[in-house]
Amino acid sequence: MNYDQLFLLAVERTWRLENERGWMELVDQDIVENIADENQQQRLLTLPDNRRRNVLSKFMKERCTKGNGNMEEFENRLKALKLLLTPQTVEIKIDGLMTFSPQDAKEIHFLKVLRLISKDAPNLQTFSVFLEIRADREILDKIISFKSLHNLDFSKTTVTYSELSQICRELENLQHVNIQIWSEGELHLDVEDFKNSFRRLKTFLFTIQNDVHRQSSKKAEKEFWRLCVRELPHLEIVGRVADDPVVTHGQLRVIELPASTSNLRHLVTRPNNLGMHLAFPNVTHLNIDFWDLADQSAINAMLQFSSRIESLILVTPPIEVVVSSFLSKYGCTLKNLVINNSWMALRYLFEPIIRLCPHLKKLTLLNVEMVDDLMRPAGTLQELTHFEWYPPKRHYSGRCATLSSFLKIAPNLQSLRLRNEWFWPEDLKIISNLIAEQKILQKLEQLHFDHLSDLEIPSDYKTNPEFQQFAAFFPVLSGFIKYAIALCPVLKDVYIFVQSHEDDLETFIEEKYGENASSLTDETLNEEALFMLGEENLVQFIRVFNPHLA
Repeated sequence: MNYDQLFLLAVERTWRLENERGWMELVDQDIVENIADENQQQRLLTLPDNRRRNVLSKFMKERCTKGNGNMEEFENRLKALKLLLTPQTVEIKIDGLMTFSPQDAKEIHFLKVLRLISKDAPNLQTFSVFLEIRADREILDKIISFKSLHNLDFSKTTVTYSELSQICRELENLQHVNIQIWSEGELHLDVEDFKNSFRRLKTFLFTIQNDVHRQSSKKAEKEFWRLCVRELPHLEIVGRVADDPVVTHGQLRVIELPASTSNLRHLVTRPNNLGMHLAFPNVTHLNIDFWDLADQSAINAMLQFSSRIESLILVTPPIEVVVSSFLSKYGCTLKNLVINNSWMALRYLFEPIIRLCPHLKKLTLLNVEMVDDLMRPAGTLQELTHFEWYPPKRHYSGRCATLSSFLKIAPNLQSLRLRNEWFWPEDLKIISNLIAEQKILQKLEQLHFDHLSDLEIPSDYKTNPEFQQFAAFFPVLSGFIKYAIALCPVLKDVYIFVQSHEDDLETFIEEKYGENASSLTDETLNEEALFMLGEENLVQFIRVFNPHLA
């Protein structure tokens, strides 16, 4: 199928998806897209509560397409927000709204938004913002005024320890916190005050900053984390979540057991013989780092937790038999499995995953080579909805499982994420044909290529021998993505990031945009990287999904 045919099919499929949405949904989307219009803003006053919540949710997800915000648009959106908020508003995430604020006005604008929310949505239960600021006294007072607040997600907003203690003491309904703690040195805490302040929390996520450059204080963070584990037995998640392969934990690992039985659900550890299954009997999310360890008794001790493990992350497991032993123990209840061998590639099989993990929903393989061919699979992964793969940096051989063969046994896959170019190019052509025959990816909603590489891809990659694998891979990946956009029935999220050579991309952009180059958004920079790599047609397909980028 040629480019023009595929492009027409992509346009037709996108149009059909739009028309399959309910009439009311389309009306609400129209209101959001034209929110600056005074007539549209007046319509907000007449919306029933359920419609108002829907419009508010869509409205707050909208993001500015300009690199340094848009002052006029921000003010218009602030007016619209006032019309959308009610005393019945219980959840608000303002990340999208704050992208319209110019960088030098973000703190002032955040305070404006906060004043508005505290006045018009006083019963707020969940508040989330991703904003790098130091919270001042007025911000803290406004937060404390939300007496119904249940969930506070300020992951990039900094407060002092004493300010955080006050927030947690005074907000009696607060159970989930994600925040940055400022400390000029070691935290000197009164343990009884500490226990009293945070006794109601179930989730306590934090980083600790200790200077004007916002550098993380690893030592203070480690000591504070261990204090939380030891003295706050009611916590279910502390420091970091244990089920995200991207999150790093550093030294946040248990080295001593709490005095009383802990309610911790997310546990990050190295294999040890401390009897952790007795101290943490309620663990459901287990993250084990095997780095530099060969003690079999300590590994066996990690197999003593209850059979309620839902998420398992194995970091640098030494040999495949170790992985199999964990799947044999915990596989029957697993919903999320991550095998991460970032330092040295691991060879493993799909067969035991299929056989031992019947309810698996998410599978992530990082630097893992799968060596069974799946020509006669042991079954299918009927419940799998998310798959992510970063294969080792080695050329394909006939012993390796192919992506196409795996996709055949995951009929309900909704999200596919590829992380590098070390896939067999011929297999991607097979995938394109299988899509055209409607044999795979019929339920795919999200397709991402998030490129991770030791080498940045230069503009001359097609003729540079060092990038031979990428030169063979990327054109067929482009074809696969075009087929998916045109023919996967429910696909609606496509994202492509290539780790391109910084100097080459900078030169390319400056020649094209001149003095406006510095104001480009990340989305536009990603597009320009594709232009630089000679994939103009692929950009046109992506714009079918994102017309605002055109």
